[in-house]
Amino acid sequence: MERKHFEVREAGLSRSPGVAAALSRIYYGDDGLWGEYDFPNSLLFRRLVDEHRKREQKFRATR
Repeated sequence: MERKHFEVREAGLSRSPGVAAALSRIYYGDDGLWGEYDFPNSLLFRRLVDEHRKREQKFRATR
């Protein structure tokens, strides 16, 4: 099984809202209110959502 790891090197308060917004997008289809109340890390958000899409497509292709 291929494993990929993300390494986040920037510190700050935007990481948690970025993860929360990405999980909200992945599981519920939208970002929720994370962008309105916090400043989510957009790079982290995009990487998490993109990686999820890639893995989901790969999983569906093997079925």
